[in-house]
Amino acid sequence: MAKRRFDVPMAFISFVDHAREFLKAPCESPLRNVPREHSFCAYTILDDEVLVVSDTTRDERFAENPFVVGDFNIRFYAGAPLITSSGHRIGTVCLLDTCPRSDFSKRDKRDLADLASF
Repeated sequence: MAKRRFDVPMAFISFVDHAREFLKAPCESPLRNVPREHSFCAYTILDDEVLVVSDTTRDERFAENPFVVGDFNIRFYAGAPLITSSGHRIGTVCLLDTCPRSDFSKRDKRDLADLASF
């Protein structure tokens, strides 16, 4: 549903622990888990807000990330934190694209946050 709504080639539900990110429902990707130090979602769970990175090559947190400079060629990331009723941030609903995107609107952010709130 997220892949179709946001017209992205990759969408995930992820769960982040102290060492790894586990990807569930990974549409169009062979990835199943990622070391936390390479996880975009590890940044998303630090806040309550949707994180949008329009061009990963221009963001100092991600410019040298192996998923940006390597074969996956990730250029766009958007993620909304999954927050339990007790306030624990356990993962994200996230979107990835191989092209930068500057058109992720306030409505898009709200819709992504809504997907993560279920």
